Amino acid sequence: MLYFLNEPDKLPASFFTDKNKVVRSSLFRFQSQLTSRAVSVKYVLNQREDYVVDRKRYRVAPGQFLLVNPGQEVEVNIRSDRPVEGLCFYLDPKYLREVQAALLDPSFVESTPEELPDVSLPSGTYAHHLPELQACLKKMVASMERREDSSEEVLYFVAEQFCKTFLRQQQEMMRIETVKHSTREELYKRVNTARNYIHDNLGNPLDLEVLAGVACLSKFHFLRLFKQVYQKTPRQYIIDLRLQRAENLLKGSSFSVQEVCTKIGLQDMSSFGRLFRKRYQISPSNYRKAHRASFV
Repeated sequence: MLYFLNEPDKLPASFFTDKNKVVRSSLFRFQSQLTSRAVSVKYVLNQREDYVVDRKRYRVAPGQFLLVNPGQEVEVNIRSDRPVEGLCFYLDPKYLREVQAALLDPSFVESTPEELPDVSLPSGTYAHHLPELQACLKKMVASMERREDSSEEVLYFVAEQFCKTFLRQQQEMMRIETVKHSTREELYKRVNTARNYIHDNLGNPLDLEVLAGVACLSKFHFLRLFKQVYQKTPRQYIIDLRLQRAENLLKGSSFSVQEVCTKIGLQDMSSFGRLFRKRYQISPSNYRKAHRASFV
């Protein structure tokens, strides 16, 4: 069900009983405190929104999204001279288990939703950290703006990608070689925190000592765990991510090749050119020319 939140005091009664819904908001002033009953994905379209989740503050900028899990205490505060617009997807835990069951067993012969664990991802603000979910949200926002898909279809596609991301993270976590499940969860959380730090600071110098410190692990322990989880060393991961960002900037921005090099955290143009040519069999400047020529 799709709800429009412009005047909070005029919401229909069904808004408070609907467990799965999409809320399109446009607000100048809004303040609320509640305990989340569902997984919610709060996607900001313009301006910014300020939240407090379990006493931790989050500022969500346009194009970013905030994940909140059931049972968490949430406070939102909006004060703006211009309307702050956003979309929030509310996903009931039972509904997510059903989607998870469909992904694991499309025939529904082997498993039932009740047997599966709750689907959740770490709460917090995301931008580049979950690229598949981010891309899905952007696509669904555009679809809703063009009125191509119903709110029910949009909810399913978001729930499906949410579950796929959850299942991928579960597979990554199970690669950690330890006996206790609680230990595996904690170590995965630490390594994933360092991974998120890489995504947030790609334009800055990133060395093993800094990343190990973010993960609260020794350098040796961090290096071993990171490779177990992501199947590549931190250096290989950073190079791959930088080259992906460079490719996107060369295709979709007006930055010079030198500026692209700097923005992805490299200072040496010769190293950038060598790495890019090794990956794509073409120099960065020729890659840009070829991409632009394809639109002529």
